[in-house]
Amino acid sequence: MPALGKSLIFYCKYWTEMSRLCESEGDDQDSKLEGLPDPQDTREMAKQVETKANGQAVDFLEACAPEIERHFKSIGQCGRRTSRKIVERNWQIEFNIWPKNKHCPVRAKMTAGVSIMRLEKPEIVPWIWRHGGEEADKALEYILGNRVILRSRDFGTAGMVGLGHIPVLPENLDGFDADREPLVDQVQQAFRTFGIQDLDTLWPK
Repeated sequence: MPALGKSLIFYCKYWTEMSRLCESEGDDQDSKLEGLPDPQDTREMAKQVETKANGQAVDFLEACAPEIERHFKSIGQCGRRTSRKIVERNWQIEFNIWPKNKHCPVRAKMTAGVSIMRLEKPEIVPWIWRHGGEEADKALEYILGNRVILRSRDFGTAGMVGLGHIPVLPENLDGFDADREPLVDQVQQAFRTFGIQDLDTLWPK
């Protein structure tokens, strides 16, 4: 089974501690490392785990990509926006989406993507974004109704809604081994709730 990755699981399991260690750089950050027996060695080990976790986060998001493209090409058209390097930096993968009877827009009017939200309890969020600010928020919430699980205020980005929020760590996980496929399946299922009529209706005029 394709694994989610031990380093990613470790990073998510000990999110608060890892964030503190990995962000602790420079003299003004030394207070965050007080009490550790070997602060510099501990920081370096944390950084190594973070680097591996970044790569495993990318591997997971890349595993989601083919199904996202397949779905949106079945209901419209789709083109990838984010390079692997950007995915690694942001823990987010993005695609332009547009209706079958339209040309590829020069500037993005609607996008779909998946983000690993960097929270105390990290979550995987499949989302849709539409150009138009507050009007886009209203349109998305009106058309998608109870399929909207997260709203723009949860992202801090106008025009963005989440179709699900999936915990990265399986419930009652013991250890650092987990299969990523159930998470990929949940992402896929979330996007399946968004159909051709949704895309056509929400496309900015």
